Amino acid sequence: MVLVMAITLFTTVLTIFPASVPAAGAYEVKGKVINDTTFNPLAGITVTIVNTTLGVNKNAVTTSLGQFSIWVNNRGDYNISYADNTNNAYKTINDVLHNGTFNDTTMKADLGTILMEPLPILEGTVKDLSDMPLIGVEVTIRNGTTKVRITDLVTDSMGTFSLYVDDPLVDIEYSKAGYYANETPAVQVADTGVTDVGIVYMEMVIPVPTVEVWGVVKDESTGDPIGDALVSISKGDDRWLTDRTDVSDGSYSIMAFPGNFQVKASKKGYYTNTSTDWLNVPSNKVAVRRNILLTPTPAEGNTLTGTVDDGTNPVEGAMVTLYSVDGQYINTTTTDAAGTYTINYYDSTFKLAVEKDGFFTYVHGADITAATVPPVDVSLTAIVQPHKIQGFITDMDEQTKIAGAEVMLYDTTALYTNSTVTNTNGHYEFKAHAGNAFVLVVNADGYQSEALDIPALSQNLFQDVELVPSEKDTIRTSYTFDDWMNITVNVNKTLTVDNVSKRGDMDRRFEDLLVVQDWNLDTNEVSDWIDYLENRMVEERETSDLLTLDNRHYELDETSFNVVGIEKATGSVTGSTSTIFINSTYKYMMVGALANINASTFSLVLNASYDTDTVDYIYDVHLPLVPSSFEMTSHISETANVDVTGYNNPITVDPHMFIDETETVQMTIQRSDNGTAKAKIIDGFYYALNTTYDNYTVIVRMGASGDGVNTTVTFSAEDSTDEVGDITKANFTWDFGDGSMGWGMTTTHNYTTGGDMTVTLTVNETGGNQTIRTILVKVDNTAPTARISVDDSDDNVTFASGTLTVNEDLILTFSGVAFSDVEGTLPPFAGDGASADHITGSDGEGVIEKWYWSWGEEGVANETVTKEGSNNITHMYETPGTYTLQMNVTDVVDHVSPNAQWTVRVLDITPPTPDILIRNATDVIVTECIENKYFIFNASNSQDNYDDAEDMIYSWDFDGDGDIDRTGFEVNWTYTEIGAYNVTLMANDTAGNSKNFTRVVPVSLGERPNLFMLFGTMDFGKGPGVTGEGTVGSTLTLSVNLTNNGQVEASNIEVVFYIRNADGSDTEIGSTSTGSLAVDDNYSASISWKPSKKGEYTIWANASSSNEHSSQYSDNMIDNFDVQKVTVKEAAWVLPAIIGAVIAVIIVVFFGVRYFMRSRMESEEGLSGKRKKR
Repeated sequence: MVLVMAITLFTTVLTIFPASVPAAGAYEVKGKVINDTTFNPLAGITVTIVNTTLGVNKNAVTTSLGQFSIWVNNRGDYNISYADNTNNAYKTINDVLHNGTFNDTTMKADLGTILMEPLPILEGTVKDLSDMPLIGVEVTIRNGTTKVRITDLVTDSMGTFSLYVDDPLVDIEYSKAGYYANETPAVQVADTGVTDVGIVYMEMVIPVPTVEVWGVVKDESTGDPIGDALVSISKGDDRWLTDRTDVSDGSYSIMAFPGNFQVKASKKGYYTNTSTDWLNVPSNKVAVRRNILLTPTPAEGNTLTGTVDDGTNPVEGAMVTLYSVDGQYINTTTTDAAGTYTINYYDSTFKLAVEKDGFFTYVHGADITAATVPPVDVSLTAIVQPHKIQGFITDMDEQTKIAGAEVMLYDTTALYTNSTVTNTNGHYEFKAHAGNAFVLVVNADGYQSEALDIPALSQNLFQDVELVPSEKDTIRTSYTFDDWMNITVNVNKTLTVDNVSKRGDMDRRFEDLLVVQDWNLDTNEVSDWIDYLENRMVEERETSDLLTLDNRHYELDETSFNVVGIEKATGSVTGSTSTIFINSTYKYMMVGALANINASTFSLVLNASYDTDTVDYIYDVHLPLVPSSFEMTSHISETANVDVTGYNNPITVDPHMFIDETETVQMTIQRSDNGTAKAKIIDGFYYALNTTYDNYTVIVRMGASGDGVNTTVTFSAEDSTDEVGDITKANFTWDFGDGSMGWGMTTTHNYTTGGDMTVTLTVNETGGNQTIRTILVKVDNTAPTARISVDDSDDNVTFASGTLTVNEDLILTFSGVAFSDVEGTLPPFAGDGASADHITGSDGEGVIEKWYWSWGEEGVANETVTKEGSNNITHMYETPGTYTLQMNVTDVVDHVSPNAQWTVRVLDITPPTPDILIRNATDVIVTECIENKYFIFNASNSQDNYDDAEDMIYSWDFDGDGDIDRTGFEVNWTYTEIGAYNVTLMANDTAGNSKNFTRVVPVSLGERPNLFMLFGTMDFGKGPGVTGEGTVGSTLTLSVNLTNNGQVEASNIEVVFYIRNADGSDTEIGSTSTGSLAVDDNYSASISWKPSKKGEYTIWANASSSNEHSSQYSDNMIDNFDVQKVTVKEAAWVLPAIIGAVIAVIIVVFFGVRYFMRSRMESEEGLSGKRKKR
């Protein structure tokens, strides 16, 4: 455990003080490093202490607290430095640790707090021309004076880069595969903070590079390879493809596309090599080599010194440049804090220029040579910009604002330029100085540039500029086959130089860089321009990427080249509208031989470049005419972005603008043969009587002045054929037979004379063959005549004097032609006969197209019969009435006849449909009646196919006895008895048709009393519901309660009480009565009853009223025989009397029997004595 703790402590100490362990008597050099802006401690700073005499070279890295500690054995003077070797974010400090700093008492040299100044930050953003960030662009930072590479980095996902820079003047280079290189030269880095170079745009290389341009750059004098030289190639449009040579072998590699390229190489210490020998990059190779020699500049044995100030104070960071007058050499340095500079140069003649942001560029009046005596001091004039120039850039034609236009401001007196681009609203804005005049130049893609003179400013200026859309340059290439083995190619380039930017570019390109641009092309500049164009040469390449015949290509045999018209471009760049013509001629010969030079069919493949924003490409192909003529019969293109026209002399291929590079057009070439001419009419008022081409006959309509009808017809030869060629490319000539002519595969004509016309078509085919066709055209100048007929075989159809009389709902058959039914027979018909049409006069040769029938019924659709269908038409008039029937006919050329017209009388034979509607006295619809009240019976729901309900006659039978009780549309009726009654309504329409309708009408009770005998109220003198008792001969009171549940008072009420006998019969006991009983009132009815015999009696009661309906009697009685009972007992005296009577009877009987028995005995005794006597 102790060992672990010791190791931990030791490690901690090493972390805090990353220096060697001090020896006895050693000194500690210590201090703290902080940021001189934020005063935060700086970790990771390398502190190095050196004394070569003492053999000391030690370093330490500051801790997270910014502290450091280094141990030395001896006092002395030491060189000490502080460097950010980790992030390179701070300026390196080189200082001296003096011997006197050491303290022998503390054994320390305490340096206290060291302030490190943050390095300035250089940043920017790289985008493509569509304003999208470019990722992975290699950004190289070079010292602006020595041109030595400082560092490389790449852009991030947002296309941005950022780094710390310790150089006041840098050059920035941008490169990315597939894009033209770009650079931001001579960037003056601010002493502190951020220097933002803004947005740098890189243009994608089109077409895609496919050929490697490579080589080695060597020293011309030693033959040694030169590393880190910049090699650039360009098509002459100041867009460069670049690479830096390898430091080990001086080699470079640049991917390019086919064409001619200007090549240049440069490196500090060498003259720039810009070759006038343009490099041809062929399409049929994967690589082409160009070695480059650079000539070393002489030893820079001369030194020029001086001071740059602003008239008062020195100017630090001004860029001082020496330019050789031959443009082969540039040397640059910057002024120090005292404004001084030192620059070396070799024996030659130079121009001295001094530049600094915020100052006008200074150009020394005298040349700098070996004889120049330093110092050459320079005073810069500060640019004070109190004014503002702003405005909008607008499309002159569309009056729309132009975004992204480049606006440049040039001082006409001093070397000063400023530039900006318009925002999305087309607005630009500059700060500008006073005193000097300017030229304002505006460039925008697709527009002629504009240069405006701006006088010296005394106030802000609002300057709008309208741009005129510019014409494109035109490159027209003609391929003329002398025969199949030899081609003459003519390339005619027409350059429109009414474009200020192009002419201004030439002025800047060929004018001295250190003079104020005069915006004027002199003869020398134009001559340089011509040399420049001619030095670019003709591109020497085979035709494999241009044109092949049956997969055979051609190789270049000879060329010629000339530039015409550019001489007129001299003068002000804003005042000339000259056009430059660059013509070149190539002779090509086929490589190898065709499989069959006498074949009748060949395959020709042409590769055509798509148009661009600035160039319009056109290609012409002329086929051989000997030994026989040929023509293009078909073609296939990769996309729809190309127009192919013509067939022989020439075939023209005109590509459109497209995102791709080239369009491949494959053409089939055939020897010409005869075809067939065919003619017909395809549009307008016409009708073909015969459609065979050998006997084509057609009717057309003659034009009549003022009728407003377009009678023009279209003739077509589209069915004509060419055995090998494309018939659409033939020439078509028409003779219309009336002295007029027409041309084209389709053409139009308007005949103004009637009759038969013979039309002749002549077809001259693409191969030179000619065919002829004639057709017959009948010009119709007469309208048809309409006539109506009808099938009258039905007895209910009659026709007389233009009037047709029929029954309703009868299907009628009409015809506008010679009448015939589907069987082809002729039924009986009436009418005017058949319609007719004529071409001229009454020749009857016209053809009717359709018959239009208007039935005259509102809401009933009219109908049309055409000649393709049945000639007959059927119709049924459903509603009686009088109608106007009209029919007209239209012939095949749209002549319309006057109307044929009939009157149609339609008879009503349909009986009406009666219906009964009942309303009460308050006009509410009901379905039943009430006794003793009147109700309204209405026939308004009755219907008829012709008459309105109120116009018909109605009869009513209310009691079903068959007799008419009432007549009229609406009647009243009162029923006095309830029940169900058959009510019959008979309706008669105006045509005499009639029909009955019977409806059962229930009649219900009206307002009456309704007696209700209350159950449980039968009383026998001991209270309701209690079984009564009585004795024979005594009097009982029988009572019951009634109530009136009806709507009116009950009258003459009588209540009768009954005894229900065992056999179900009733014996009336008695009754009681009262005069009336009001609604909801009660009445107690009672009688006295003296029963005459004992026994159990069942009693019930029944009530009646003189004005209560019998249907309500069911609740007028109480007949619950189980509880409505009364027991009658014998009187008290009766039992004793009975007992006495019984005793009396017994006594009587006893004495009677006794007497009888004695008498008998006496009788028997007498008889017995007699017997004995015998």
